[in-house]
Amino acid sequence: PLLFRATDTDTCCWRSPGTNQCVLKFDLSLDVHRRRLKGVLDRMAYHLENTAADDDDDDDKASDSRADLGGTVYVCLRGRQIMGGLVVEVNHDLRGAAVASSRGPAVARRPTRWLEIVQIWVEPKYRLEGVARRLVDLSRSETVYGEWFKEEQCRMFARTLDGDHFWGKYVGGNGKKKKKKKKNVQ
Repeated sequence: PLLFRATDTDTCCWRSPGTNQCVLKFDLSLDVHRRRLKGVLDRMAYHLENTAADDDDDDDKASDSRADLGGTVYVCLRGRQIMGGLVVEVNHDLRGAAVASSRGPAVARRPTRWLEIVQIWVEPKYRLEGVARRLVDLSRSETVYGEWFKEEQCRMFARTLDGDHFWGKYVGGNGKKKKKKKKNVQ
């Protein structure tokens, strides 16, 4: 198991009232946080390298958490044991704004922003407990203060087979059952 000791200065986004679970948020632009999270980021990168969906030797993996040191990391803990982790980045599509502004101020649009799920990992013994869903839900509301990213604004480009299955369930079904229509009986 991967252990992590939280400190009083860590940002807690969620705490379970009944259990000893919490989700902590870290900014990877700070060297202190990168050093503290080195074990988690290495475990996430190892997991991605050993369970990749395609076996070709691409060196341009967008999800390798060691390649890009920006973004935000969310870590789910039970006591001191890490249950899972998530790396996200906020991206902007400035091309849409540039094209619109060349037509004049009347058609200028705001740049498109989205939350990119760079990498998600859950310790195998904690899978199917809703850890990944909790991490993604929290990242949608906590990454940018005062902004809620809708599902349409969340993207997960590089995925393993497990990640593809999770993302299909997260975006597709959202875990809610559809109400059945009542039949009119005459």
